[in-house]
Amino acid sequence: MTDSGTTVPQDSIDWLTALLTAAPEGVGRRERTRNALLQAGLTLIAAGETEVPVLAITRAAGVSNGSFYNFFDDKQQFFDEAAEVAAERFAALLDRGDAEATAGDGPDIAAMVCTNFRIIGRAHRLAPVLSKVLIHRAADYYSTGGGFISRVRRDVATGVDAGVFRVSDREGVVGTLVGATVMLGARLHDHPDLDAATTTDAVARDVLRMLGVPDDEADRVLALPLPFG
Repeated sequence: MTDSGTTVPQDSIDWLTALLTAAPEGVGRRERTRNALLQAGLTLIAAGETEVPVLAITRAAGVSNGSFYNFFDDKQQFFDEAAEVAAERFAALLDRGDAEATAGDGPDIAAMVCTNFRIIGRAHRLAPVLSKVLIHRAADYYSTGGGFISRVRRDVATGVDAGVFRVSDREGVVGTLVGATVMLGARLHDHPDLDAATTTDAVARDVLRMLGVPDDEADRVLALPLPFG
């Protein structure tokens, strides 16, 4: 059971935690040091503490102070690369959702958008550090098209072209989806009593309505199982 009170199978939590928060295994000492630094960077971004000295970063990572400059030219590069780690981990998680939605006769674009939103919503609670990195860096991801933003743009365009989504401003919808994702995370962090699954799915239904998806179709995609139960 998560801290939201939502029941999730333990083996599902285990692979989610590993995917979202664990450093790669089986790497050499140099790579382990870099991973430790980047993990410290994720924690600092999540806490909004990016104006710290290099010494504070290396102490948080548990590595020698001089090792920082073996991997990064400056703190800007360091925090950018740490944020990219968060983007890559979310992308790996969303790959699961895409695989579920594309199984069978072909892409189910409404299911892809809904499933990805539902997955990120739950990840806000299951992986709070990564969630807070996403919240702090959302504007940068949006500006550069990084993180999950490229998927949102791709899926909105695909849905509009296929006539599944009925919207007049594609980019406006992309921005609204990103904003809904970020504000959902902030709401869940501010209100730990909320059930993450129930709250996320309620917002997901409104997102589908915004996209012009009929209620019966929204009921169908919201009833689809997630890749982690």
